[in-house]
Amino acid sequence: MNFFICNNKSFPKAGKWWHHDKEIDIVALNGDVKEIMFCECKWQDNADAVKILNELKEKAKFVRWHDEGIKEHYAIFAKSFKKTIKEKHLQLFDLKKMKKIM
Repeated sequence: MNFFICNNKSFPKAGKWWHHDKEIDIVALNGDVKEIMFCECKWQDNADAVKILNELKEKAKFVRWHDEGIKEHYAIFAKSFKKTIKEKHLQLFDLKKMKKIM
């Protein structure tokens, strides 16, 4: 993927990331403003956003890119969520929200 937009933020570089046994579905980068977006796609109903976010944050620690002074963002895509959570720099996208956007 060459370009990714999420929550009105653009990331010119994006793609899958893995390191040994760790994998992130999408890591998107904007070098101009030193921002990075970590995304997980769990195509299931009643996804546990808290658990997925915690696992995503753990895996994100292994991504090496402008380690100092970067702003991290997170996004989780699922058919639906058990419950929604509000956390700074996190976006949840369920099927209803994705249909509305498209």
